[in-house]
Amino acid sequence: MSQLKDVEKQAAHKGLPLEQVGLRQQQRHTKEIREKAQKALWFAETYGLNLKSLNMEDSTGKPICLNLNSADATSSARRGVENDNICTTVPHQPESTSKPKQPYENLDDDEKENIKTILYIMDRFSISLEGYHELSQAQPSFPKTHLVESCAKVLDNQWQIKRTPGLAQGAELPLKILLENEIREHVSNDKSP
Repeated sequence: MSQLKDVEKQAAHKGLPLEQVGLRQQQRHTKEIREKAQKALWFAETYGLNLKSLNMEDSTGKPICLNLNSADATSSARRGVENDNICTTVPHQPESTSKPKQPYENLDDDEKENIKTILYIMDRFSISLEGYHELSQAQPSFPKTHLVESCAKVLDNQWQIKRTPGLAQGAELPLKILLENEIREHVSNDKSP
């Protein structure tokens, strides 16, 4: 019995209640709750029952309904969407006084260069996005992690880099695309006297 109490203490959530955290953390917490509920209630399938949703209530009395349909959860997780898995109610989002998030493309050139410089430093010194996130939390003047992440995606989309075939580690640029680019450049240089 004491072992069960020890496990219960280890599994208990020690952070803020769901309604007191930001939307992004609410999404992370609801995803974790959904995954743990699916694991804990696996036995229902042995009775031929399919779990569809989990109805709960937060500490303020606001109802929360999470979809547990694994097909829906998997497809929306692949798309990077969390709110698709919330039934009819969405967790409460506290009023925010900060300015809304801007996508990387909408930033001015100076801010873009600043983010590219940070991305270069992260790459040069092998700093992960998680590590940068912790730094940006400690130093609010740093650009937000989502901007650095979207900058990396924009830069990555400029190239068609693929894994090297076989067991060799590394990446490669497709030869066909490189040759097409070189031929285009050579032809355009020949046409302009």
